[in-house]
Amino acid sequence: MQKLLQSFHHEHVAMQRLINQFDQEVDLMRDDHSDPDYHLLLEMVRNFSGHAQHSHYRKEEKLHYALRLSMPEITPLLERLETQQSEQCQLGEELAQMLEAACSGHLVPRPKMLSLTEDFIKHLNDHISDEESQVIAFAEQWIDESELQKLQSG
Repeated sequence: MQKLLQSFHHEHVAMQRLINQFDQEVDLMRDDHSDPDYHLLLEMVRNFSGHAQHSHYRKEEKLHYALRLSMPEITPLLERLETQQSEQCQLGEELAQMLEAACSGHLVPRPKMLSLTEDFIKHLNDHISDEESQVIAFAEQWIDESELQKLQSG
């Protein structure tokens, strides 16, 4: 279990770096006089919803299942995070479609794309923050208690 938590943390650190790079590129979209690289932004959005993220979500599902069994009182938190993750995926798909249109030369309302992009960044940051500050903390508490019980019974 400890390896799983370390893996989560390392994936969150890597994801936060990508989010920061993405946000820097979005700064060009925030400036009405700049031209952002829509192709780069599209690749970055695809990266956020690619194989690595799906692998991360499968690990989250396993952790959430274990936490539901050991700490049912945090089920509302886990449900909120799962809803957040679903919304994040929907935002990513919608943003990717909008960026694909921009990359193909279609006129896309910049304020709408910027708003969607900022919502996407906020969801990513909120999800990582909640996972790090709450879920991992609960999981560490559960691990400590279960390890203590093993020592006491052994």
